[in-house]
Amino acid sequence: MRWFERAARWALAALVIGGALAACQRDKGDPVDISRQFIVALWTADDERAQMLSCKDTTWNMAGDSSLTVDAARMAFEVARETDDQVEVTVSGSVTFISAEGQIEVRNLDEMGIARFVLRDQNGWKVCDIR
Repeated sequence: MRWFERAARWALAALVIGGALAACQRDKGDPVDISRQFIVALWTADDERAQMLSCKDTTWNMAGDSSLTVDAARMAFEVARETDDQVEVTVSGSVTFISAEGQIEVRNLDEMGIARFVLRDQNGWKVCDIR
């Protein structure tokens, strides 16, 4: 076997191993972004989006309003703890709700009792609990 044949085989083996490792380290998504999208989906009654971002067999007892506009710019999300299969995201700050009639309501998230999202890896990060 000539040197270039051996080099080609080594290169092919490196590509196969690299591809396998890349598949193992797949992108689970940004837990902060997923948490933000999830809570906005609940508040705006986007049930399909909320379910897509939720753990399997999880149901939520929040009634949203599809005519509501949510300004989440003052919400601060931060990863508090992360393992390979679970992440906790804390949220603080305030949220602004704007009704279809243009009424504005600013709410403090601490007063609303929403402080922490628990996400688990289910083919990507999914929200399983709000504490």
